[in-house]
Amino acid sequence: AEEQVLKPTRRSLQWVDCRRWFQFTGEESSDLRRSSPASSESLLRFTLSQLTACKNPLAHVHQISTRLQSRGVARNKLHTPFHENMRPLWELCFFFLCVGRAAALVGNGVPPKDFMLQLIERKKYEVAKLERSHADPTDPVKLRVGYVSDSSSYAVTRALRLFTLGEESRRVSVVGDLKRLSPTAPNMPRTVGTFADAGARSEELFKMGANVVMVNTDSFGWGGSMEDLSSVTRAKREREKRLKEDGVEGSPTAVVCKDLIIHPIQVALALEHGCDGVVLLASVLGPKLEDLLDACTIMGTEAIVEVHTPNEAEYALELGAMILMLNNWDRTDGELMILMLNN
Repeated sequence: AEEQVLKPTRRSLQWVDCRRWFQFTGEESSDLRRSSPASSESLLRFTLSQLTACKNPLAHVHQISTRLQSRGVARNKLHTPFHENMRPLWELCFFFLCVGRAAALVGNGVPPKDFMLQLIERKKYEVAKLERSHADPTDPVKLRVGYVSDSSSYAVTRALRLFTLGEESRRVSVVGDLKRLSPTAPNMPRTVGTFADAGARSEELFKMGANVVMVNTDSFGWGGSMEDLSSVTRAKREREKRLKEDGVEGSPTAVVCKDLIIHPIQVALALEHGCDGVVLLASVLGPKLEDLLDACTIMGTEAIVEVHTPNEAEYALELGAMILMLNNWDRTDGELMILMLNN
């Protein structure tokens, strides 16, 4: 799906390519002739508008795949037979391409009420793809999942710990949340940041006194990526090296991967990119929280468990969670729940 659908559509398209695409989908119209989209972004925006105008988008996608089956799939300007057993995969890929990719491009819009549920469903698809791409038994990510780590990292605990020692004291720990988009509240704008270099932004946060930086790596919900995580961990190592060379003893810092983590392979991938810990959402994981906490212990890393109700807090503590992050926002419906946190 990534190679055959997303990559060819990312490059700039000529008018004739757009015309050919919509001849396949049957959606060529007078609006398209007038607008003459010349880029993949314009094409995706137009496709999204076509799908959202339909009463039944999934049926519309099914109709498109039927036409593609009869005429062949355009791939690098070549036509290949469209096998019947690929129909469900194509419908899924086309649906994600049109709706998910274009929705991410229109980042200033207001997320719908069930946007979090849509992100979770998409994450299941991404996890399945991750498992296939790291299926080799010698793959470093696969090895992290399958074997017990010979050491444990407590970098997050050290970075967050409050202390009073003589004249030195830390009464408050500061955590920075690095993200470009926010799907939390339906009545708030999606775009919350426009930085290009996550590593440079994290360095600014550490200079300002942040003890921990959480890096959002989900692209469609928060506008992040694993490249952002690598950039931040690299910036943190370089900063620590400079402080050591200057003879300055800085406060402990940590980098945490924040994503919709639903499978141990995501934890392993985050560790391969250099993070010190991960965030687990109790409201998303439910009974799977125990398995993910065990996976973090086996891989030698720490987990910050996000909770937003007393029941979630009690459940997380019963499972052995050591660091809780209290969230005012209900992840499922985007409502602010300040009174709930008082309990």
